[in-house]
Amino acid sequence: MCIEVHIKGNLGDALLRLKHAHDRWESQLFLISTEDQLNEAKTKFLIGALHELAETGALTLLKIDDLKEFHNFKSQYEWLEKRLGLRPR
Repeated sequence: MCIEVHIKGNLGDALLRLKHAHDRWESQLFLISTEDQLNEAKTKFLIGALHELAETGALTLLKIDDLKEFHNFKSQYEWLEKRLGLRPR
């Protein structure tokens, strides 16, 4: 697994780092960024030079807000499990 969090800078470089990890270790790839950046990745890079990442399903695109929402949900779920005695304290 290889995760790239891209907030600012060169999006193409970020995708190339992920591509390198996939080529070298056959990693499952995750790009975490803003909705605008993810849309740019889809329209500019993943239908062009890096199309194989999209075609093979090796790359998962995640919005930062979705990751925050998942984290909050997971935290609440773990708290409830502990409260009900379903998980070791």
